[in-house]
Amino acid sequence: MRFKIWLADYNWSIERPASYLGYRVPEVVFICPFCLSHWGSIEMEPTGPEPFHIQASSCSGCPPSSRYFNVFPGSILENSHFSDSFDRDLLAALPPDLLKREYDLHISQYERYLANEPANVSPDPLTQSFTIDQLDAINAAWCKHPARRPDRDR
Repeated sequence: MRFKIWLADYNWSIERPASYLGYRVPEVVFICPFCLSHWGSIEMEPTGPEPFHIQASSCSGCPPSSRYFNVFPGSILENSHFSDSFDRDLLAALPPDLLKREYDLHISQYERYLANEPANVSPDPLTQSFTIDQLDAINAAWCKHPARRPDRDR
């Protein structure tokens, strides 16, 4: 099955299985829980009637959102929807430039970890709640997404 990956101003189209570990691969939107930016998405081509899963994942400019989950800010490989680890099928399907991006993100975070930089420690998002203004900002960012389709505006 074909999927489209959107990160910032770039798009890639990849071929990968439609299921992973027995679960259907969902369409995912990545929202940073710190700066509230919508920094990426993974969509089916052509898209179906299913809604997107929203994944709170730190963008590459913010600290990890947790010590246990999303420890590699900006990575699209961690998938909390159907795995407690990274998405191996997605890793195998990545084109060389996206694979290098993931490698660089992981090495950078590992180097910060070895240096014991304070940016490595972040609050646990499970204990945080969004304000109305933050939810409005998330909604506004989502509505501006370039891949937003009229049939999803309901």
